[in-house]
Amino acid sequence: KAARRWPGDLRLAFHLSARDILSPAAVAKIAQVVREAGVDARRIEFEITETAMLTDFDRARANIAALRALGCRMALDDFGSGYSNFSYLNRVEVDTVKIDRSFVQALGRGEKAREIIKSMIELAQNLGMDHVIEGVETEAEMHQLRLAGARQVQGFLYGRPMDEADIAAFLRAEHDARLTG
Repeated sequence: KAARRWPGDLRLAFHLSARDILSPAAVAKIAQVVREAGVDARRIEFEITETAMLTDFDRARANIAALRALGCRMALDDFGSGYSNFSYLNRVEVDTVKIDRSFVQALGRGEKAREIIKSMIELAQNLGMDHVIEGVETEAEMHQLRLAGARQVQGFLYGRPMDEADIAAFLRAEHDARLTG
C-alpha cells in the first residue's frame, strides 16, 4: 500500500525462497497479491537464487514464467557465489543479475576482484540484462565499482533497512539532493 505513493520509477524487490518458487500454490498466492496490490507489476522484481532452482528446475522455470506473465521482473540473486551455473542465464528468463557481495568484499585484496566484477557486468550487458552489485558499504568500494562499469548498486552506503514511516522522508531527501546536486 505504501509503494502506491512512491515515485513510479522505483522498483519493489522481493526475495523468493526455494519453497516459494517451487510451490504452485505459493506462486498463485503471490500472483493474486500482485494483481490486487495496485502497483504496476513492471515495478515488481522477484529475486531468486540459483540454488532455489536446483531441486526441480522445470517447476521453478514454469513458476518464474507465470510471474513474468503478470509483467513482473526476475532477478538472479547472489550471482557468482555457489554453483554459478551459466546455463541458468540461458534457460531462465531473467532481467537482472545481482552480483554477490563477496566480490565487493574482495576489492581491497587486488585487481582480480574488480576484473571479475567488470566481466560479470559485461556478461549481463551482452545478454541484455541489468546488473546490481550487492553489499556496497564504502566510498572506496564505490570508486572501484565505477571503474569496473557498475551502474546499479545496493548496500549500506546508500541506505539501511527502514520503517515505512521513514521511507517518505528518505525519498524526499534523495529527490532534493538530485535537484541541488
